[in-house]
Amino acid sequence: MHIDTKFGQMRDTTLGSVEQSPKAVLPSALLRGAVVGSALTVFAGVHLFTFWEWSRRLLGPLGSVRPLVASLILPVTVGTVATLAVLGYRRRRYEFSADGVTAHTGLLRSRKQSVEYEAISDVTFTRSMVQRLFDVGTLRVSYETDDGDDGSLWISYALEPEAVYDRLRAESGGTTRTPQGTIEPDSRAAVRNGIAKGLFLSPFVALIPGFALAMIVAFVGYSLTLAALSALGLVVLAIVYFGAREYNSYDRRRYEIYGDHIENITETTVSSVAYRNVAEVSATDGPVGTIILRNDDEERLLSLRYVPNVEQVRDRIESLLDDEGALRRQQGQATGRY
Repeated sequence: MHIDTKFGQMRDTTLGSVEQSPKAVLPSALLRGAVVGSALTVFAGVHLFTFWEWSRRLLGPLGSVRPLVASLILPVTVGTVATLAVLGYRRRRYEFSADGVTAHTGLLRSRKQSVEYEAISDVTFTRSMVQRLFDVGTLRVSYETDDGDDGSLWISYALEPEAVYDRLRAESGGTTRTPQGTIEPDSRAAVRNGIAKGLFLSPFVALIPGFALAMIVAFVGYSLTLAALSALGLVVLAIVYFGAREYNSYDRRRYEIYGDHIENITETTVSSVAYRNVAEVSATDGPVGTIILRNDDEERLLSLRYVPNVEQVRDRIESLLDDEGALRRQQGQATGRY
């Protein structure tokens, strides 16, 4: 059994656990099994047709059942992968104690990983389209080790992930889900940028297919005008696609500002950045722009795109960063740690 050395001294009193849905793992497990099973089936088929005589002499009387064996490879592989996936997640459990959260994982070999609440630096969760059907999500608990390295504890296929997310933030000293402000990205600016991107990229992504389509149209006997219009239609379609994709990506997105962190919320993901991890805030010029948060190593932590009144929002975030820094200094003085 493996226990994190930094967090191996936690008290063992369990105050609750994270409910899971093992059946939610089935879609991805079935897909993986289908890919592996198809590859094995193709290999078996090639073997049957290429080495038929050799394998028949090798297997003797069993050679007659080779087609049956090959046909069973796909369903057996899919069933095996799905069964192992479900059994593996049934063996997983995540528990809350007075001091932190503990993950128990492993199918053949048990593994225990514990993280104290005070060591948690950030919490995020994501939900794929399939996970939304089962009301589950995957959470990532980021923490700092004794050596100053970054570690992660993953909570997979958790039911009601928003509630688990709120509890982890509250237990680790973060704010709950009551934002001080909400920023809605300017979707019109997103459309304009998407169209500009489409104008730039359409010659590369649509010109060659458009030229090929024009050649086909001309070859079957239609006029050159119709062929040219067909090619132009593909270019226009590419421009519309990029504009619609950018609009759809940011029309249902919002940024929520809290006292100690910022959340980037979409239909399927919630990513957050704690102010204590932010060293620099920069913003582009203009009424609508982008705000970038970076850490001490100048790595980009979060980008807030198409933000209206970008300078005012940047000033607000910088003010919250100053307040967070002052609060941490006060806490350090109170505890004797600076």
